[in-house]
This record gives sequence, structure tokens and C-alpha cells, in this order.
Amino acid sequence: MVMLGDAPLTDPLSDILRELEGLREQEAEFRSVFEHAAVGIGIIAMDGTFLRANPMFGRMCGLAPAELEGRSLMDVVHPEDRLRVGGTLEQVATGEIEQVVIEHRMVWREGEIIDVRVSAAPIRGVDGRVARMVGVVEDVTERNRAVRERVDLEAKIRHAQKLESLGVLAGGIAHDFNNLLVGMLGNASLALMELAPGAAARPFVQDIEKTATRAGELARQMLAYSGKGRFLVERLELGQLVEEMVHLIEASISKKAALRYEFAPGLPGVDVDATQLRQVVMNLITNASDALGETSGTIHVSTGVKDCDRAFLRSTYLDEDLPAGTYVYLEVSDTGCGMSAPVRSRIFDPFFTTKFQGRGLGMAAVLGIVRGHRGALQVSSEEGRGTTIRVLLPTATGTAEDTETSSFDLAVLETGGRILLVDDEQTVRTVARHMLERLGYEVVEATDGEDAVRIFGEDPGAFSGVLLDLTMPKMDGEVCFRELRHIRPGVRVLLSSGYNEQDLIARFAGQGLAGFIQKPYRVAALGKALARALHPGSPTE
Repeated sequence: MVMLGDAPLTDPLSDILRELEGLREQEAEFRSVFEHAAVGIGIIAMDGTFLRANPMFGRMCGLAPAELEGRSLMDVVHPEDRLRVGGTLEQVATGEIEQVVIEHRMVWREGEIIDVRVSAAPIRGVDGRVARMVGVVEDVTERNRAVRERVDLEAKIRHAQKLESLGVLAGGIAHDFNNLLVGMLGNASLALMELAPGAAARPFVQDIEKTATRAGELARQMLAYSGKGRFLVERLELGQLVEEMVHLIEASISKKAALRYEFAPGLPGVDVDATQLRQVVMNLITNASDALGETSGTIHVSTGVKDCDRAFLRSTYLDEDLPAGTYVYLEVSDTGCGMSAPVRSRIFDPFFTTKFQGRGLGMAAVLGIVRGHRGALQVSSEEGRGTTIRVLLPTATGTAEDTETSSFDLAVLETGGRILLVDDEQTVRTVARHMLERLGYEVVEATDGEDAVRIFGEDPGAFSGVLLDLTMPKMDGEVCFRELRHIRPGVRVLLSSGYNEQDLIARFAGQGLAGFIQKPYRVAALGKALARALHPGSPTE
């Protein structure tokens, strides 16, 4: 150090060396950060080529950092995003913006696509002009996937809540509708029993009966949508059921539609309501035919089996915590007009239809039937590219039970005794009373569950059995049943409802329920059900 007077003089060379040493330390620090950063960092020339990239950036691209140098940034940007990314970088290069954050897709060397979030900024020279650009790149693929899954889950929850609300509404309407039909159908069947074969009024009453029956079918569609309409379960092979319907199907579709079948052999059985599954098949194929319109096209019907894990089931309609496992599927595809996204989102809404004529209950019923069978649905469709709908049903477990149905003669029924008739609907009580009296029973009416318990408790031994409605105010049928059994454990109770027999029987399993009858019912059906309930083993077939 040189001294001048009392003030020391700084050695310029030493200062320069110290500054150089400080710069080397800073360079080492920045290089360490650059090399070991958990995010990708790229230095881009003004022409858009890589000057340098850190190892993380290279791993994102599937290339070594040295392989990136001299290559265009656009080589690793997804083709559909290049115009947007290029415009943004041009703004950075011209100094129009000092920093920008942009998300786009990046293509890995092997073709894999990842989502990235890039923070880009200009690097200015000593003259203040933009000389290079730097981009800090973060892989946000998993984050975006999680966001999409959350959005999808929220949409499915909203959809499920909507379906549940509409299902409750449809089930409630069908229940009330069935009560009215008990009066219509029951009175019509009573009238036909009283009318002579040649009576002039007989054809008119028969028309009333037919109309009430068709109305009952509409109520069953509404019950199917609510998921409470599965009545008679049997084990069958899916392809065989469709094959049995071929002639009916071919007569129901457009003459310009070519039907193609492909049934996988040896499919596991499914436990289903055959009638309702036939309705599913007909609705799907009829919709496919309508999608073809006046143009020629193909409808392809196939069956098969698929092992479904939870991830797959989450991607379907009606994922109500369905168990992973083996599912049998029915697939119907067409080469028709397809559906737009808005139409596709409403395809299963009740009363929604794109047809000039139609109630909009067909696909809603399909949804309810599949829900009632603990199945799932897949829908794939684009405008102008046709539609494919796949119904998945769980394979059957356990031993198949044979179901026999046959006609019977009222004359062979063992009848007689006093019946406690419990229903909150006056119309139902009136017609049911006439039916029971026509069958030879003495009838005592109760207007609700509380009334039934009171009447029954006064003289429990006086009643041969109880015809009990399920849905009532104050005390419903389930609570009333338990109270009656508490008063007299051996009482024979025949439950009456418009809802699903299997679900109701399951609710009463092990509690001694004597039987079930579906609303609306005719005299013969009521006679048979009561005979079975009150006299097990009696000749009711």
C-alpha cells in the first residue's frame, strides 16, 4: 500500500483481483444453482434457439443439456401451442414486457406430453438492450391432473345429486301415480268380473283396463329412472337375451340401418330383470336408429366381458363406489349424427329429448335400470362421428334360482278370514276392500300406521293377516310392521308398494314378512299374493 501524506493509497490491481475473485464466487454460486435447480432453466437466444439449459430442463425434454444447445425452443413445444408461445416470446424479446408467466404443453423425446408453467424474462446487455431471454420451467402435469380430477369429481357429485333429486321426484310421482292406478285398474278388473261376456259395456271397460296398464308401464319407467324399479330377477346370458330379441329389434328400426351383431362366447351370467334389460336394449338400439335419420348407416351390437378397476369405474356414469371386478357389457354403436357436448351432458336427463316427438324418458329409464342393477354406463360421441354407449353389469355370484310364472285360477285359492287393510289413500282402500270382499275376505280398514296398530292391538287374534302399504304419513309401513309383529309375532303381513321388491324384501329380511305385491294390481294378483302369504304351500300356481 502506498502512503501519500496521512492517507493510504489503494492498490488498483489488488482491487481488480478482489473484484474478479468475487465475480468467480458469484459465478460458482449461480452455476451451482443453475445445475442443481429443481426446476428447468433455459437461456434462449434472440432467434429462439437454446444457448444453454440446465439438467432439469433436459430431463423434462428427455434430452441431455448439450443436445438442446442450438436447437429451436419450438422443437419441444407442442405443435398446437407454438403460435401462442412464439407470440409471447416475441413480446419478451422486444422488451415489450419484462416478465410473463405462460402455461403450455411440452413434448418429450419419446412423444410423452407434459404440462409446464414457464416464467420468462429478458436479459439485457450493458447497453440496456435485450440480448437473451431466460425461462424458468416447472412441470405442472400432476398438478393439472389433480385439478382436472377434482373438477371432474365435483361435476360428478353435482350430477349425482341432480340425479338423486330427480330420482326422488320421479319415484314420488310414480308412487302417487300407482295409487291412482290401483283405483283405475282394480275397479276395471272388478267390473269385468261382474259383466257378462256379451255385455255392451265390456269393451269400454277393457279399454279402461288397457289404458291403465299402459299408464302403469309409464310409472314403471319413472320407477326405473329412480332406481327402484327392478322387480323380477333371474340369471341369464346377455348375448342370448339380445339374440332372442333380434326379430323384434329389426322390426323396430329404420330400414336403412344395417344391424351387425358380435356376441362374445361363454360370457358369465348376470342377475337381472329380463324385462327391464330388454327395455334397455330396445331404447339403445332405437336411439341409434333415430341417430341415423334418413341416411344409411350401421348399428353394431356387441357383448363382452371386462375387468374393471376403480380408476376405470370412476370414469363412468353412475360411479357410486362400485366394486372393482369383472363386468359383462352390452355395447351399441352407430354411425349416425353423434352428439354435441351440451347434448351429451343431458342425455340421461328425464324429459330431455332432441326428437320432434318423444317424452325424453327412454335414456332416463336406461340410467335408472342400470343404477338399479348396480352397473355403470360409458358414453362416447362426437358430432358427425356417431355414438357408442356401453352398459356394464356385474357378473352374477352364488347359485342361480329358477323363477316360474304361470297363470292360475281364482277358484283354487284358499281364502277367507279377516284382513286388516292399511293404506292412507282412500281410493286405494276402497278398491282394495272391494277386491278383498270379492275374494271372500272380511275387511277392516285403517287409515295409517298408527290407526292400524291401535285397531290390531284391540283384538290381535281376530285378524288372519294384514295388507300393509309401505309409504304413509305419521307411521310408515316399516315401523307399523315392527309394531304389529311386537303385538303378535306370528301375524302374516303382505306388504304393498310401487317400489322395488328386491330392495324392500332386503329391508325386511329375517323379520318374517309374509309377502309383497306390486302396485297397481288386479284382483287375481291380489288373490294369489294373499293366498301365498296367509297359507304357505297352498295351490297358487
